[in-house]
Amino acid sequence: MLIIGMLILLLVVIFRFGAGMYKSYEQGIQSEIEVRLSDYDRMSRLIADERKYIDEHSALLLFEKEYIDSRLILAAMPSLAEARFQNMINDLAASAGLNVQSLRVMPRTSLGEVSGLTIGINCRGEIRSIKKFLEEILNHDKLIFVDQMELRIISKTEKRDFNFNAKLIAWTRS
Repeated sequence: MLIIGMLILLLVVIFRFGAGMYKSYEQGIQSEIEVRLSDYDRMSRLIADERKYIDEHSALLLFEKEYIDSRLILAAMPSLAEARFQNMINDLAASAGLNVQSLRVMPRTSLGEVSGLTIGINCRGEIRSIKKFLEEILNHDKLIFVDQMELRIISKTEKRDFNFNAKLIAWTRS
């Protein structure tokens, strides 16, 4: 009789344990179903607004292209863009009052859709002229960066004029 009671008690404990495990498993599955339903609702709303998102994406791409292209030096070929960049730098230096000694076109660097145009400039002028040139580059509507810069006094007796060397970078479409 005692053994039968212990077996019944053991069966009840095993049944309760199994029922608890099943209940826990069922709750986990129910939670997963609720998460999936929530994701489904969210995706359904996104799909319903698809046209709006496509229009917004198109408008952003157009804005990006117009903005980026307005800041790049564009030409039919990269070599023409280099010539344009060289003329632009020469004009900026002349308007700032610098005496350009040389302009060197350096190798292009390609980064996917865009290429970096690099020009080395060697010029002479007063510090005010050099400052004006750098301000014009900084405020120019095209993206022009000063990569390297060197400023030296021409003569210790004449401290008014300086040699100015710089490496300037602008970007064009590849």
